[in-house]
Order: sequence, then C-alpha cells, then structure tokens
Amino acid sequence: MVHFTLFVLSAWVAQVVSAKSSMRSSSITTSRELSLERIAGYAPNSKVTDHNALDLDQAAMETYLKEGGGTDSGYEKAKKIYTEGGHSKSVADIILPSPGLIKAIDKGDEVIGTGQNGDQVRGTAYKDYAKDSLSVRITYNTSEEQATHVMCKVGGLQVEDQTITGCLNSDKKITIAGDDYNNGFTHDYRTDNKNGRTIQGFSTAVEGKMITCDPGCPFADAAMFKEYYGKPDYADHWVLSAFGKQTTNFSNGNADFTQFDFVGRTEAIKKGTVTMHVFMYTIREFEDAVVDCRTECDIDVCNDAPVHAWDEGVAFYTGSLEGATGDNGGGTGKFLHNLADKRCANFNTCDENGLAQVNSELFKLFDQGQSQLLANQCGEAKKTLRKITPLMYVPLVQGTLRYAYKVEQGAGEKEQAEGVVFAASVLPRIHNINEADAATIYSNMKIGASATSFAAVKSAFENNYEEMGIDCAWVGGLTATTDPVTYVEGGAPCTNQVTGVTNVGDDTLNIGDDTSVSCPGLSQRDYCDCSFDCINIPQFCACDEGQECCRRAFEGTEKCKPSLVDAVLLNSLAEIAFLERQDQFSGNCQELMDEKPDDIPIPLECQKEIELYNEVCDGIDGLTSRSWVVETTCDGKTAMNNDAPICTPSECRADDYKKYLLADNAESCNGVLSVTVKSSASKFSRMNIIGGVGVILATVVALM
Repeated sequence: MVHFTLFVLSAWVAQVVSAKSSMRSSSITTSRELSLERIAGYAPNSKVTDHNALDLDQAAMETYLKEGGGTDSGYEKAKKIYTEGGHSKSVADIILPSPGLIKAIDKGDEVIGTGQNGDQVRGTAYKDYAKDSLSVRITYNTSEEQATHVMCKVGGLQVEDQTITGCLNSDKKITIAGDDYNNGFTHDYRTDNKNGRTIQGFSTAVEGKMITCDPGCPFADAAMFKEYYGKPDYADHWVLSAFGKQTTNFSNGNADFTQFDFVGRTEAIKKGTVTMHVFMYTIREFEDAVVDCRTECDIDVCNDAPVHAWDEGVAFYTGSLEGATGDNGGGTGKFLHNLADKRCANFNTCDENGLAQVNSELFKLFDQGQSQLLANQCGEAKKTLRKITPLMYVPLVQGTLRYAYKVEQGAGEKEQAEGVVFAASVLPRIHNINEADAATIYSNMKIGASATSFAAVKSAFENNYEEMGIDCAWVGGLTATTDPVTYVEGGAPCTNQVTGVTNVGDDTLNIGDDTSVSCPGLSQRDYCDCSFDCINIPQFCACDEGQECCRRAFEGTEKCKPSLVDAVLLNSLAEIAFLERQDQFSGNCQELMDEKPDDIPIPLECQKEIELYNEVCDGIDGLTSRSWVVETTCDGKTAMNNDAPICTPSECRADDYKKYLLADNAESCNGVLSVTVKSSASKFSRMNIIGGVGVILATVVALM
C-alpha cells in the first residue's frame, strides 16, 4: 500500500511523516505575562531563569576540581556535581502514607507545601501519576528573579553550598491537585531534593533528543559528532575518562588521559563540559525551536513553545554569571559567551568595548530568530539558525590555534590539555569536510603528539573555513602584542569572505571549459557528493570528488550516496523551502502538501485531506519508476520517457536536474503516471494518476 509520500534528495535517511506538534510538553509562562530579566542584553519572551542558572553547576564543579591544587576528594565532589547537578530544575521526591494519592494526577498539577523556613512552597507534579501512587516527584516552581530563581538547591552540592530554606518540610501538610494530605510524608530534604537538569545530561540526551527524535532529527551537528566519535554520548565519555584517568574508546580522536596528572585532566574536564556538552545542547535548543514552530493555530498559543526553546538556547549559551548586560569581557562567566569574550582578546576580534564581535553578531541573530518565531516565520528562523552555528564554532577554532602555538613554543601540561580539548570540540566538523585536514589537526594536538606545528594546524583549519561558513575576519590573527597590534610569526589573519550560511550557502559549481552553473542553497561539496546514482549524468559531478564518485559508478563498483551528515544537510534545504511556504500558508492544503518534507508537522487543517489522499492507493500494488512516462521541462524544453534533459547545466539551474533524477527513481500507485518537473522558478511538482483512479499528491523537492 502506498501512502502520501515525499521524495527527498536523501531518501535513505528520510523519516516517517509525523503529525506530532512538539517535543516539548511543559507549561510555559511568557513575557507577555511577566517582566523578565535580560540575559546579556537579550530579552527572553519566556521564563528561563532556571536554565540560565546551569552555569552555577559549572562554577561549583570548577571550584571542586581546583581544590588543593587537584585531589581525589576534590574530583569526587566535582563529579557529583557533574552527574547530579545542584542549581537547575530542582525536584523533590516524596513518599505519601498509604493508600497514596487520592486520585490520579497529571503532569503540571499544582502542589503546595511548606518550606524549611516556614514559608509557602509551590511546585508541580513532575509527571502523570495513577491513583494510589505512593512515590511522587515534584518540580519546584521558579521565579523570574535570577538571583533567587529557586530556594531549594541541593542535588550534588556539598552541605555548605546548599540552599535549603525553600525545600519541602515533611512534617507539614501538603496539597496535591487540590487534595490535602494532612498526615505528613516521607522526605529527607538533604538527600531527596535532586535536579532534573545536569551537565552530564546534555550529553547522555544526544541520542534521544538530537539523533533519533521525531520530528526533525537527526540534527546535522550532532550527527557529525556521533559519526566521528562513534558514540552519541561522546562528551560524557570524554569527561568520565578524564575523571577516571583512562583512555577514551572512540572511533576517531582518542585521548589517553593516563598521560595527564590533575592539571591536564582538570582542563580536559572543565573545558570539555563547555565546548562539548553545552555547545551541542545549545544548538539543539535552537534546532528544536524551529522544529516546534507551527502556524496552524493562534500565535499566542502555538508559538510560545518554539520561542521558549529559543530562549533556552540563549540561556545555555550565556549563563547567569554574565548578568543582564553581559559586558564583563570574559571576567566572570562560565559558558560559551564568556569563552568568546576571552578568545577575542587573543585574536584582535573584540569590539570597542572589549567584547567579542562573535557575541555581538550572535545576539543580533538571537533577537532576529526570536522575532521570526513570534511572527510564525518558521522558514526565516531556520535561515537565521544556519547563520548562528558557524559563529559558535569560531571560539573553538581560536582556542585550538592559540594552544597549538603555545605547545609548539614548549608549553606544559596545562596548555597541552587546553589544546587537546579545544581540538576535540571541533574535529568532527572538520572531518565532515576534509578527513585529511582533521587528521593533521588531531596528530598535532593529541595527547602525546610527537611534535606540534602551529602552521600546519592553522593551514588545516583555513582550508575548511569556506565550507564551515566561517569568515577569516571572525577568527582574526593570533596576537603577540595588542598596542600596537602585532601577530606571532605566521599568525596573521587569513583572507576570505563568507556571505552565505554554513552548509547551505549559495555557491557556484564550475563544470569545466570556463562554464559554471549556479547552485542556490548548496555549497559545492554538498552539491558534488552525489546524493543519487549518477551513472547517466556525469555533469552532476563536476568537482573532483564528484568526478571520482561518478567514475566508480560508471565502472559499476559503487553507487554514489551521501554520508549521513550530507543527507541531513540536504534534507534541511527542503525543510527551509517548505517552511517558507508554510509561513504564507493560505489554507490550500493540496498546494502546500505537494512540497511537504517528512520531518515537518502536518498542519491540522490538512489532516482530513491527507487521509483522503492515502485512501486512493489502498490495496493497489506499487509500480517502479521504469513504468513511468516522465516529462521533464527545463526552461521550456522537454524530454520524454526518462531521457536525459535536453538542456545543459549552463542553461538551467542545478535543481532541475535533481528533480528529474528524483522523479526517475520514485515509486507510486499502480497506473500510468505523468510526472511534470517544472522549471527552476517552481518550488514543487505534481504527479497525477492517469486512468481514472484518482489524484495522489507527492513531491519532487526543488532546492531553492
């Protein structure tokens, strides 16, 4: 049985169409109801003080790591914070006396109790609970004031660092979902107050929240890192190996922490949690916001969820220690905002106030993305996200370069470890573009490297800036002096100019003989990675990599298909095109669903129509594409019966060819089909069943 189907460029990683509206189910209080503190100048539209406080876990962990200059007991305390948290998403576990709950309760139902200081404490049910349940977890409410956002902070903190005034008092009455429980409950406020959000959790959640989640996954950056390291929880494995003075067990990029003492392992841990854990989860929140963006209902209801996710991303990027203005210039912060401010001073990329230009640009994009989500402009928000990611990689590149130079000059274990962890945080991104350059960086920066060449590392990075969407001006040059500015030998800035966005920026494909064709929405590498069998169309693979791909296909030794990551990036383009159309949705489900990518939630108005479309094919056997009559129109010229397009690459845009190939490899209902692949000006195509069976809609995605 054939159902309503999308034919995407990378069908082998296509996901099942999901009508789920959001991965996020928690209630949200937005700034339409509250006056919220800014985050380094950013005005959140929802309450994220609890998320913003996670950097206090990082600060406490660093304190314990440095205890006594590095000790086993200090490491145990730091690891407890890493695994159990202390400052974010405080929860209380209680046990009610038998017979337990009077009635079933839902996640989010109100709970009212009394704190250790005698004041009222409010919270909500952590999840749904059945009638007669004895054990109940309660999430403490948080306030909009950052300094006092929650007054029960226990988790993995040492007793002297805990805040317990707002923790539940088990000797007092508790009210759950309107019902009073007057006989107390079992609860030890020192051991039963925990945290539902930890730095470790940012890594252990990668598989479920960034790789296999539905809709929207896998997210491109997370997929790159899993592919390189061979583990979705690579960051957790890195940190636990450093804690345990062990060697990692990755597919690539291993680190032998047995060669480091406390000094080196401390750097690997405290910088790893920021550049690996927090970095990837921040991107995840922005990705989730775009996935959550919906337009099928009132903006005041639907778009609270995506804006909240976006606000969370900004909170995790920044952290509470940056304050409301974020103008401390790398002084007190602990997360990525602080890292960017620190590195700008080393590379002459600070603004006139001593703050990172990267941060200035990112916060403009944070504001822009929030406004787009509030206005239901899902496609525009997706474009904004694709500009954010490359900027976030810049401080990681700068950190690797800085410590490559220091190690080359004979620096000790601390600097070696810093170089190791900075390189580890960006190697998968380089490897996805050029494995040889990634190998060069790793061999120079790994623990126990026989030698380190700053020039080799710098060159390997610069080879890939264009594909990463990074402008040389963002990275700057490694300075020797700041007034006047001079650079270390070989450390001056490179020169390039990137105006597109990472992975999906416009580019021009050279096809030989001084001829070129525009590839809108695709970088040259994505375009040439052969996301289909290119046996009959060698002109599709004009760059060196593509030509080699086609040569193997001609010889019959291999059919070309993209890596997982390239498939994700290409599918992302189809998503952007659809979101742009969805932004202007006029209620015409037939037209909209003609171009619907698999990983975008289906508008509610179109559900009934889709069910009707699916019924057309019930009980009818599928038919392969070779039975199709394919009509391909390219700038007014037509090719019939699966013939190659008449026009050459110089006469029409690349997506016309891709649409032809997709139509040629599709499947549909039994019957003779006429497939029209429209010219490059069209964003969708339509397939009609000829012979009175009915109409079934499908898509051949144009890369616009």
